[in-house]
Amino acid sequence: MLGWFTKFFVLIIFLIITLVNVRLCSDVDTRKPFYGSQNKIFSQLEYLNHNLESGARDMQNIFPEGAFFLYALYGLSWVETALALPGNADVRKEALVESKRALKLFVNDRAVRIFDSVDSPPRGAFYSGWSNYLRAKILLLEKNSASSDKLVQDYVDQCREIKKALEMQASPFLASYSGGVWPADGLVAVASLNLYKEILDSSYVDVVDQYMSKVKNRLSLKYGLIAHSVDAVTGNLKEEPRGASQVLMLRLLAEIDTEFALSQYLQFRANFVTTWLGLPAVREYPKDTFGLGDIDSGPVIFGVGAAASVVSIATFQAYGDSLLANRMNLVMEALSISYTWNGKRGYTLGLLEVGDAFLCWARTTPNYILSNSLRSEEYESPWWRLKFQMSSLLLVGLLFSPKLYRLIRRKFR
Repeated sequence: MLGWFTKFFVLIIFLIITLVNVRLCSDVDTRKPFYGSQNKIFSQLEYLNHNLESGARDMQNIFPEGAFFLYALYGLSWVETALALPGNADVRKEALVESKRALKLFVNDRAVRIFDSVDSPPRGAFYSGWSNYLRAKILLLEKNSASSDKLVQDYVDQCREIKKALEMQASPFLASYSGGVWPADGLVAVASLNLYKEILDSSYVDVVDQYMSKVKNRLSLKYGLIAHSVDAVTGNLKEEPRGASQVLMLRLLAEIDTEFALSQYLQFRANFVTTWLGLPAVREYPKDTFGLGDIDSGPVIFGVGAAASVVSIATFQAYGDSLLANRMNLVMEALSISYTWNGKRGYTLGLLEVGDAFLCWARTTPNYILSNSLRSEEYESPWWRLKFQMSSLLLVGLLFSPKLYRLIRRKFR
């Protein structure tokens, strides 16, 4: 019995290693934007649609913003997909239906009470920011068509509240919870203000400019990047930049301030983008720092952040770093446990829907910045997979080693 179990265990590991390497060698042209694979994005959206409400309940049990992230990212993924396909009326129609459904679920979820400790902006930066950013994107998709009066009025009112909150304090960073301030959350709120000029008029251009000016004066002295968390009163750095928040903020900065965003992206690449066995990866902590994983980062393995690496696809695409974007996409396809069933594509065996939502949103990110300074020369070798493949071959050799087989049997005994 024990011998058969050991053989089965070794066989499963062998099959996983083989599958990972086959997927890593998928025939994808890394010189072109990943968005060309529309079928994969639609199958991801189908999966998220099918699991949206049940997945939200599951994610909310894991971390405080789980349901809200899932709603927002699902809605935003639909909007970005439709914006990228302006001539497809059917996609646009479905995108409006599904994004409005996501927004309705977002604002009506009973778990919203966790944000009640903050009055300005109402329910804090995370709730106000993500709900209003989704609302703004929907209105952007509805532009030149009849938007509902309530949707427009809710957007106008929320922008006014965000502006009021920014003017009430010296620090540019808005609180998500009482005493808890993460700049990434406030940046989402400002991104929603920034879209006002495309939807209605230029009322908030000065507000956004003043915000950016304050942020630039509060960068980490060591890394020249926006902090992961700051003091609730002074806005001074509390925790140095981290990968999970950097990739998200950079994605949003690309929409708001392209010149500053590009300088931040180059700093980020120097401090966080790395390789693991030859594969591109994003560290959760800067290259000269060690840290453990937490609720923000997800698992951190050999310094590589799971959440940071997934969302980095959005960052790479936003800055036109298509080589890194495509290779990171290949890595995610290879290392994640993905499957397609009845036209629905899920990852991680359906255990973490918010991860699927982040991946889908990342893949629908448009290119905002074009720059000749973003060539990824250190990642351009056609042999970039070789180190990982040789390591895989070595591991397979060890798996079928008689000595290892006897060792496993002794351990189980």
